[in-house]
Amino acid sequence: MAEMNKISKEVESDLQQYREAFKASIDYCRPQFEAYLRFYKLWRGIKPPEMDATLSNIWINIFHSIVNNRLPLIFENVFSNPDYLTLKSDSPEYDLMADGAQAWIRDLLNDKIKIRSDAMATVQSALIGGTGYRMPYVRYVERDGKQVPVVSSKNLNFFNVFPSPNGSTVNPSDYHEESGVDWMLVVDWWSEDKIKGEAKREGFNESEIDRMFDDQNGGPRRYDEDNYKDQFKQVNGMNYEGYGAQYDKLSGDKPDTLNKRRVVHWFRRDVHMIVAEDAYLIYKGDPYMGKGTIPVVPINN
Repeated sequence: MAEMNKISKEVESDLQQYREAFKASIDYCRPQFEAYLRFYKLWRGIKPPEMDATLSNIWINIFHSIVNNRLPLIFENVFSNPDYLTLKSDSPEYDLMADGAQAWIRDLLNDKIKIRSDAMATVQSALIGGTGYRMPYVRYVERDGKQVPVVSSKNLNFFNVFPSPNGSTVNPSDYHEESGVDWMLVVDWWSEDKIKGEAKREGFNESEIDRMFDDQNGGPRRYDEDNYKDQFKQVNGMNYEGYGAQYDKLSGDKPDTLNKRRVVHWFRRDVHMIVAEDAYLIYKGDPYMGKGTIPVVPINN
């Protein structure tokens, strides 16, 4: 109880809402996760039980061939033209800035994010299981002794994304539409070094970060999505996310740059929260892409 007394009522309420939202989302996602695993096994050439009653195994290669055939064709169709992305201003008063903004975003996608290669895993996921996800985000780099924000983007693994049970569209034209989801939960892994570095930034809760590091019961544990990630590992014969059980068994203390903590982004229309290890509300602030916009982009097949 002494530990709980360190949590403000507001933080405790937010954590309770987060846990209820996560439970609702993962219950909603279970059938989709199971279907994705079945499709992924087909793509990897693992024979389904139904084929045990057949004499021919030729069909097992069809699914892999379809995906590997379509993947380069999609990229050729999208990126064959160097002017694959164009911008138009919403209002005549912005016309003078349109060309500069277009040059900036092309440079961002082509040279900074390297979207042609980086999006390969996202499109492949969409071809295999029907949906792939990407997330735009802001990272900080040091320039002339100052921390400068830089826009970036990354692929999200299918088993790390949990939509709300309602709605079917992440970002409709009007976020009040019935088709819009209420939230998206995204699992990520941050190094302890990164978390400590973020503690002083606006919106981060330094006392909650301290509480997490002071908790002697912290560290690796099982989470709701791990069952599906374990099956994914078995299919691939490898550790998922590069942070598997064998890595945790390394003797001695690992540096903060290698010790990682599970964090979950709770993207809502009106607020962005980050919860570490399902127990510590380390960040709460305004949505970084503006009210009403959830920074998750689904790519559907």
